[in-house]
Amino acid sequence: MTDDAQRRAQRARTGDHTPANALTDLPTFHHLAIGHPTVGHPCADMSAWAFETDFSDMPAAVRLAAAGLTADCHVVHVLGFAQACELAAVDRALPALIREALDDWARRARFCGAIAGHYECAVRTMHALEMHFATLADPVDRRRTLCSRAEASFTARQIELGTYDAENAWRPESRLLSRQMAWEDLIDEAAVVTAGPAPRAEPADDACFDGLDDDVDLGLPPVAHAASLQLRRTLDVPGVREALAGGGGVVILDVPEQLTLAFFKDTAESKRAIPFGVEILVEDAPARPSDAAKRERQYVAYLRREKPVLALSPDAGGCLPAVAVRAADHRLTLSPITGADVAAVIRGTTGQAVSEADRARLEGLTFTAADVAAAVRPRRDPGQCVEHIVRLVTPTPASGRGRDLTLDQLHGAREAVEWGRGAIADLAAWRGGEHWATVRNGLLLGGLPGTGKTLFAQALANSSELPLISSSLMEWQGTGEAHLGTTLKAMRECFARAKALATGRRGCILLIDEVDVFVDRRTVQHRHADYVLQITNGFLEQLDGAGGREGVIVIGTTNDVNRVDPAIRRPGRLGRTIMIGLPDVEERVAMLRVRLGDDLRDADLLPVAYRTERHTGAMIEALVEDARRRARHAGRPLALDDLLDVAGAGDADTPEATLYRLAVHESGHALQAHLSDPDRDLIVTLQSREGVGGWVELVVADSGVWTRAEAEARIRIGLAGRAAEEIILDSASSGARQDLLTVTRIAVRMLGEWGLGERSLIAVERDPVTALATDPRLQAETSALLDRLYAETRDTVRRHAGAVRRIAEALLVERRLDGARVARLVAEAGPARRR
Repeated sequence: MTDDAQRRAQRARTGDHTPANALTDLPTFHHLAIGHPTVGHPCADMSAWAFETDFSDMPAAVRLAAAGLTADCHVVHVLGFAQACELAAVDRALPALIREALDDWARRARFCGAIAGHYECAVRTMHALEMHFATLADPVDRRRTLCSRAEASFTARQIELGTYDAENAWRPESRLLSRQMAWEDLIDEAAVVTAGPAPRAEPADDACFDGLDDDVDLGLPPVAHAASLQLRRTLDVPGVREALAGGGGVVILDVPEQLTLAFFKDTAESKRAIPFGVEILVEDAPARPSDAAKRERQYVAYLRREKPVLALSPDAGGCLPAVAVRAADHRLTLSPITGADVAAVIRGTTGQAVSEADRARLEGLTFTAADVAAAVRPRRDPGQCVEHIVRLVTPTPASGRGRDLTLDQLHGAREAVEWGRGAIADLAAWRGGEHWATVRNGLLLGGLPGTGKTLFAQALANSSELPLISSSLMEWQGTGEAHLGTTLKAMRECFARAKALATGRRGCILLIDEVDVFVDRRTVQHRHADYVLQITNGFLEQLDGAGGREGVIVIGTTNDVNRVDPAIRRPGRLGRTIMIGLPDVEERVAMLRVRLGDDLRDADLLPVAYRTERHTGAMIEALVEDARRRARHAGRPLALDDLLDVAGAGDADTPEATLYRLAVHESGHALQAHLSDPDRDLIVTLQSREGVGGWVELVVADSGVWTRAEAEARIRIGLAGRAAEEIILDSASSGARQDLLTVTRIAVRMLGEWGLGERSLIAVERDPVTALATDPRLQAETSALLDRLYAETRDTVRRHAGAVRRIAEALLVERRLDGARVARLVAEAGPARRR
């Protein structure tokens, strides 16, 4: 570019000019598109051009339309002239030269209509110039046409975004950005669309284009810009471009991100990397079966044509008809957004280049379209955009508060944590080239509410630095109109979003909460069975569908593992089942330490752990936060007494006499459990919570197979609490209600189902209430058995009354005793203090 041209461009950019001399110095869209210098508004330009043009040989309709192009004409008159030329140009009776002139005039008028702010004109101009470009041989004409097409596309985008200023678009200062766009398009596409080596102007050759990169598209929406770069890179595969350039090639492209797919569907500029003449189909999942059938017929029709087909969808297996998948020459997945893509998008949006230091920060990271949309915005400088987007994709260190934990900080789920560490190691091997089948990619977590099932998924995501998506059937049903079609569509979109985040061997964790809603299909017999079956089948399809789920680790949670359909639990789906139980005392100490963070570093937390028997992880977290709140309200630092007070808050309002009765009751259970098996490990606690005053837990796992002696031993343990109240306090209480229900249930099953009584071996499985109400003989035998065992238990408690009192006194002080402590208290000589 000459020094004079550089000077003029610099003056135009800085505003150091007057409109009059700039109109003369700076070529505008008319000069580039139709060789006619501008004199003002596009309609005025068309009027001036028409005044100088001879239409005498043209059809009457064209002459009439041209007559409307007066000095004060409106864009409607320009559109009328374009339509008249287009209609006349298809008349084969006219000479070829006249038809060519009419085509040229129609393009000219459409272009002017576009600059005047007419969206349809802008889009039609783009397509017309693309077709015209293919017919040109002269390099200068090809460059001008390509430049004009880029200006039209830029105009269409601005109109679409609502940012186009039609009244001032013709002015030189408004033309500068469009001219930059046109020039960049020229140097970016010249190597592809021109015959032979095309002259490439370096950005430094023109002051208007300083610092532009080859992948920069000025003015393009950030997500559309990123999508264009992703598409270009994805299609740059040997054989793919040849399939799209030749006749009849079929390429399927999975676009897992819905936001990117929406831009492919709604904006033309995101599809610029696709060769001209390709049939572009952007599909979502069919909402109804009739839609799927209609789509299949459409694809059969497409395959009959000679045009190549490019089909974009979230997942071809669920969105495209089978005939399209079988006919595909290539099936690809859209390349993820890279750091280089982000740098180009930032340059195109802000107009400023990203520094080398910021480029280094972006290197090696993978981004989503949502990240780009959130971080790259106008009126920001590149540094701000980079800072924001890096913060979005960079995990912060776990704080130990709430769900912000790592696997090293997660206690009470040893088996699950071990599985998670193995999964992280498997992911590292997969990224190194191992097959996805070698990765632990499906897990079903079972356990009581609050035991940490969902927390484990978050901790795994934090430790592996993987994105986490959490969803459930209830969430899918809450999408749209909540019928079967929208629910299945939401399900597919959820898995597609996870696949999008997993692209580029990054990986993703998908948490499906409450998977017991996908019940065993063999047990479904109600009138809505078809709905349930299709929902469960849809979930199974997503777990291991035709498209696969490489890169996606699926974790399901449930409170009842036995309700989950067995097909979900088979290998290849959620193939591993892990139960998370209640934490033991050591795990509770570790939980407290993690939740306390830097507070109470040197404090002994064992007394607090003793008071939190049968607490879940969620309850431990709530206890610590309640203690912090108590200290904050008192205006002082957190103290150990705050934790102890919160842990024992249930006992604060309990009368002393009632508390002693509870201690005696639990001491009777503990005594009988110890005497029945001195080597048995047990835990006895005194904690008032949720209607329970305390309990005795037998640590050894139940084998599930009992002899008569073992069943009677369990009944004695259950009756010992009531017996202790009668012996020590001279009266029983309603506190034995649950004990009596339990021992009655054991006795009924022992006599009526297990064949361990004196009656025949007939076994009938019934609930205790029905069994006792309908079988007088069973009722009599059960009553006799319980009376005999209760008398024996009373004698045992009477002989060891001193031990019962000692255990009760220790419980009142310590609140929790283990089996060894109980054994020492039983073995002590001498009577205990009487109350």
